[in-house]
Amino acid sequence: MLQRIAKLLRIAPPAQDAGLLIVSGTTKPVDGTAGYAVGCLFQHTDGGDGDALYVNEGTSASCDFNLVTVAAA
Repeated sequence: MLQRIAKLLRIAPPAQDAGLLIVSGTTKPVDGTAGYAVGCLFQHTDGGDGDALYVNEGTSASCDFNLVTVAAA
């Protein structure tokens, strides 16, 4: 099924052992939790201005989600 979805989206299918690539919720995953791919995006659904998007800069065995910031123009 992942192959079919990837084909429809015109993207490469994720590696089976890489973990989740995009997740969302009201609570950011606890650092050190397994199962999130490197670069996984977490959308904080009840976040506000400045804390709505995080990226996993850890590993798939031990996540480290950090806030994504945007430099002012």
